[in-house]
Amino acid sequence: SYRPSGTSNALRGIAYGDGRFLAVGDNGTILVSPNGFLWTQADSGTASGGHLKDVAWGNGKFVAVGINSSYLPLIMASSDGENWTIKTDLTFFDYLGVTYGNGKFVVVGIFGTLLTSEDGETWTTRTSTALANLNDIVYGNGKFVGVGEMGYIVQSSDGLTWSSMTSGTVVRNGVAYGNGVYVAVGDSDILTSADGTTWSKYQHPDIHGMAYGNGMFAAVGADGGIYTSDIGSQWRKRTSNTTEDLRGVTYGSGRFVAVGDGGAIVTSDSGA
Repeated sequence: SYRPSGTSNALRGIAYGDGRFLAVGDNGTILVSPNGFLWTQADSGTASGGHLKDVAWGNGKFVAVGINSSYLPLIMASSDGENWTIKTDLTFFDYLGVTYGNGKFVVVGIFGTLLTSEDGETWTTRTSTALANLNDIVYGNGKFVGVGEMGYIVQSSDGLTWSSMTSGTVVRNGVAYGNGVYVAVGDSDILTSADGTTWSKYQHPDIHGMAYGNGMFAAVGADGGIYTSDIGSQWRKRTSNTTEDLRGVTYGSGRFVAVGDGGAIVTSDSGA
């Protein structure tokens, strides 16, 4: 079902934690909802006017990443989604994705940027062997796996030491883990892997974001496209009730929530 968001700004990331959904997007937009239906806008403070690209929940707080109105990369942390602390002096490169696992947050970004933090407040830059932008990252099966442009895939078991590989030249926009499989999506194909190292490729266009929940993967993309799969290799198109490009999706409290351009928000309890 389509849900009113109260904004026309593009929404690019969404996470669930502590009984609430939190979506972030352009012009510093931060939206909070207890159920995915009713949304209120939170004050993003000095991040207002910037662009927030992704958000994750872990260790009792949300961490959002992006750039501020001066085009400086920023990381924001909040325990309630309403009050935020902001860091802007960490690196020179934009941050594009964030996840939480194994007791730490990991942020990825432009030119292979990698940062880690245990509390979301103090950050350490890690050495990256990726030579292109990293767009998204996930933790699953004891491993962080990040994906990006030029087909780059990075992985680490501890978030401290990283290795990289290339899987072709296609841009990888999103990655998720579930049912014993990593699934990476991009501009023209979908990859699956049981170990994050050996990947199988399937043709599929224009996917921007991924999540796993309710025993299935949900992929979202261009023109309101939503697709679901149990195993990551066979996909079924679903009706989304929007033609806006969808950028991010998450699962929480028994519900998928996807967000996208024009403030689009759609929800599904079943994934169908």
